[in-house]
Amino acid sequence: MRKVHIVAQMVIHDDRTQLTTKQAFDILWEGHAVRISHPPDFSEDEEYAMYDIECPVFITDIIDRDELDKQTKDKSEEQVHTFLQGYEIYG
Repeated sequence: MRKVHIVAQMVIHDDRTQLTTKQAFDILWEGHAVRISHPPDFSEDEEYAMYDIECPVFITDIIDRDELDKQTKDKSEEQVHTFLQGYEIYG
């Protein structure tokens, strides 16, 4: 389990395995969804406010279907990478 936040009175662990944007692209390219969320905000006092709600995302949520059909896989991967930056990504 990885430690995600340490303060004097507590240690928060996260047992989920994050995906890289490359791994996420491969999953999205095959037509499956990944789950994204904003990183936790450990400055919040209440646990419910620390974590963002995970949202399922498909490649067509990132790139319009018509555009996806016309462009190269490399261009699509670049767009997906740009979109996913700043999110935590899970399978």
